[in-house]
Order: sequence, then structure tokens, then C-alpha cells
Amino acid sequence: MNLFVKSILTFIITIALIVLPACTTETAFRGPALKRLLERHSRIMLPPGKGPFPGVVLISGGGGIGHREKDWAERLTRWGYACLLVDSHSPRGFFHREVVGQGRKVLPGWERAVDVWWGYSRLSRHPKVDPRRIGVIGWSHGAWTVMEALRPDIAPPGVRFKAVVVFYPGCRGGRPKSLYGPMLMLLAGLDDWNPPGPCRQWAQGLKRRGAKIQVEFFPQARHAFDNPSIEAYRYIGRANFGRGALIGHSLSATRRARKIVKAFLAVNLR
Repeated sequence: MNLFVKSILTFIITIALIVLPACTTETAFRGPALKRLLERHSRIMLPPGKGPFPGVVLISGGGGIGHREKDWAERLTRWGYACLLVDSHSPRGFFHREVVGQGRKVLPGWERAVDVWWGYSRLSRHPKVDPRRIGVIGWSHGAWTVMEALRPDIAPPGVRFKAVVVFYPGCRGGRPKSLYGPMLMLLAGLDDWNPPGPCRQWAQGLKRRGAKIQVEFFPQARHAFDNPSIEAYRYIGRANFGRGALIGHSLSATRRARKIVKAFLAVNLR
């Protein structure tokens, strides 16, 4: 990517950050202020060597960057990928898990989508990252955010991920009507926070229109099954706006997911 193209991409991302609607939280920042805070709080992890490496933008779940995201980032760097852990919470003054609570301080995926675009721009400019080979992974709220960021009606034209991975997203809201590249979707059969049915229907519709989307189903797994920091069963009362849901770690599902993600990224980012 030459200097002129990089300058155009940076300009597009900056304009997108400025013109999107204000966040619903009183503590949120937008535009250049948000960009500076994302730069300050987010973290890049690099494999050993000179590069350039393929890159992956990591968009956390609603609780922010935790053990799950850090574990995946460390694993991805061992696989040879440069990782950008995007901290969406600290720049907005959110406390732990606040974005999935009730009330005015919920951060919608379409407002958080600017973080995904910023992450693409940030990795594209890193001297050890190959800007032609950048992917993105999102979990739960972050997966919803990634899907919003892919919508052609709002996504900046310069942002084109070579691979997209989403873990147990919510597919009852905004979803892209088309995909410009391959997507891997990992769904939990026992997920009562983000039931898999709507996502499977959406994916089937896209496949019929020629989209490259791979759906992997984990019939006995629950929401957040790849998070090794939680037990097999945990009830979250604030989930689904107070209706509650179960989450739980599954070692077997996690091991299978790691193999699937590794193979998917090897095909599409290597």
C-alpha cells in the first residue's frame, strides 16, 4: 500500500469517525478524540521476526478485554499473526461489562463499528503488518459490532478485511446484506443469550446469493464457550435486558474452535 493510498484511507476513517451519530452515553467520545483514546488504550502484539505479518483486529465482547481475548491474542501471535486488541471500553469511561447492562449506557454495535474501522487503519499503517492481509475477530457484542462494521451502507470504502470471524453474534438486529470476503461464524447450540437460529437463517440466505460464509455449529456449547476464565455454567441475570441467560466454558468446543479458526485464517490470510 503506497503512501497516497494510506493517506486516503486515513482521511476516510477520520471522516467516518466525525460524521457518525453521537453515542448514547454521556461519557463517550467521537471523532479525533475517540481516535486518540483508542490509540492510547489499545494494544498491538507482534510475533517474533521482521515481518511483514498478516494482521488480526480483535473486538472484545461486552465485558471488554478479558482472559478470552488475551488468550486468543497470545495464540494468534504464536501462529504468526500481528494482533490489535481494541479497547472500546476505556476510551468511553465504561466500567466492566457496562455496555451490556440496562439503561442509557448500552453501547450499540453500530456506534462501536468505528472502532473496527479504526483498528483496520491502525494495523494497515504498522510497518510490520502487511496491509493486504488483515482480518478481524469479534465475540458476542464484538461480533455484532463487526457485522455492523461490514454493512456496505455505512462502511468506509477503503476498509476491506480479508477474513472475518464472529463468535456467537446476535443476528436479530443489523446484519450486512452482502459480504465482500470470506466469513467464519461459530455458533453455540445452547446459546440462550444470542440464539443461533437467526444467524443460521441469515447465513443460508447469503450462501444462496454466493457469499463465502462458513458456519460451524457447536450443539452442546453455550454462549462464551471459548472463555477459559468461566465455569461450565454461569447465570447472567442482566443478559437479554434483564431476562437472563446462561454462559459456560467448554474445553472440547474451545479446542475444536481453535483448529477451525487456525485453518480458516491460514487459507485466507497467509
